[in-house]
Amino acid sequence: MKVAIYSRIIEETERGEVQQLLDELQRRKIQPVIYLPFYERINNVFKFPQNLLFFRHSKDLDESIDFLISLG
Repeated sequence: MKVAIYSRIIEETERGEVQQLLDELQRRKIQPVIYLPFYERINNVFKFPQNLLFFRHSKDLDESIDFLISLG
């Protein structure tokens, strides 16, 4: 299963919940597909699973994506 995650910015007060989401995806062996500009802003803040994929445009998301989560 693949879950795309889109956001432009994350508030400091939301960091715990975002990390919890990433941890739960990893625990359930769900592959996250992260919006690349978002990842570039936050990659030093969160612990990411090793199986990350990225997208830059909506056209990069194909039918293999099961869900899209928009944060913020």
